[in-house]
This record gives sequence, structure tokens and C-alpha cells, in this order.
Amino acid sequence: MVTQTDVVKGRFMGDPSHEYEHTELQKVTEGEKSFDEEVVVQIKEETRLVSIIDQIDRAVAIVPRGALFKTPFGSTHVNRTFEGLSMSEVKKLSSYFHFREAVDLKNKTLLEKANLDPSLDFLDSLEYDIPKGSWSIQMERGNALVVLRSLLWPGLTFYHAPRTKNYGYIYVGTALRGPPGQETQSKALASGELECATAGDTRTRLLATAGGDNLQPSFEEDK
Repeated sequence: MVTQTDVVKGRFMGDPSHEYEHTELQKVTEGEKSFDEEVVVQIKEETRLVSIIDQIDRAVAIVPRGALFKTPFGSTHVNRTFEGLSMSEVKKLSSYFHFREAVDLKNKTLLEKANLDPSLDFLDSLEYDIPKGSWSIQMERGNALVVLRSLLWPGLTFYHAPRTKNYGYIYVGTALRGPPGQETQSKALASGELECATAGDTRTRLLATAGGDNLQPSFEEDK
């Protein structure tokens, strides 16, 4: 789906039933002859929307280290003993993980894994994200809140109150990627823009509210 929808450029139209048209060459075989033929492919806006949300989730949905833990049997649970990151940890990218199945972790050597805690460090750390500089970290409200913003997907904002269970993320942007160095401004919601919020949105995979009791990850929740 991602490959198919990537050919559509620009902002959303604001109409789920709108169909984008894309012309591509497809190989056609008739008997012993093979030739390329131009085919018009139609892609609905709702299909593109689902694809974009999935891309954003996979690329920039994050959780603080320690919020989830993995048992020796392989199951993942919400860590009920998690009390938030310390002030010394919140400013480090290594304290935050991608909320998805690990990809880069599998490529690490045994020596690189030696200092990792398998019960906590089982997801990919933001510290090794490529390109470098794709995240900004800011302390706000007199160091009472840390805010991470994605420069890869402008509009994605993650928040965490240090030494508390409060954290979450929200995406409010134009659904356009903006690599570091490229000026892309995320604006308030309007026609043709996309909102992907953590609270009450079934399309996202994480719901975080005060106290963490309503956390609903896609992993198995501890009973």
C-alpha cells in the first residue's frame, strides 16, 4: 500500500471519496510478445490516509524507556512500576524508543548488546535514528515537561512529565515529510490537513492519559 500511495504528492483534498489518478507503465504479455502499456491507477484519499497514518506511527511513534517491559517468555506488558524518567534521562535520545517491533536492534553485535537490559531495551532507540538530527528536545514549563518534536514528520509532538507516568504523543500536520534542513511548517488543522491524535483515536496505537491507567498499547497488557 505504501508503494502505491507514495506516488501521490501534495496535501489531502479533505474528501475521503476523492480519487487520485496516476499513470504508470505495466508489462503486458500477449502470446510470445511482451510490451509496456500505460495504465491509469486510481487511489482513494481514504486509502492514502490509512497509509500515511501507518507510516507516521512506524517512523515516529515513541515511548520512554521503562514504560514497557518484556518477559523472558517474549510477551510485552505495560510496566506498572514505571515512575517516569529522571531529570538526567529526559534530555537523552537514548531514553526514548520507537513504539514498533525492533528493526535496528536485530543488527547489533553481541558486544553492542552486552550493556543492554533485555527486559527494557528490546525496542529501537531514537539515539541511532537516521538521518541524525531528526529530533529536537526541549524542556518547557520550568523543566516540568520535556517535548520531543520530529523534524522528519513535522507536526509530531511527544510529551513527558519527568518523574511521572504522564506521556503521550500527537500529530497535527499536513501529512508531508520534511527532512531535517527543509523548512516545513505544521499549521492548525484545516481542509486538506491530517490529524492523528493519541487520545481517543482508534487509528493510532497508543493512548496515554494522566496516571497511565488508560494506556492501551498494541502489546499484551499486564493483568
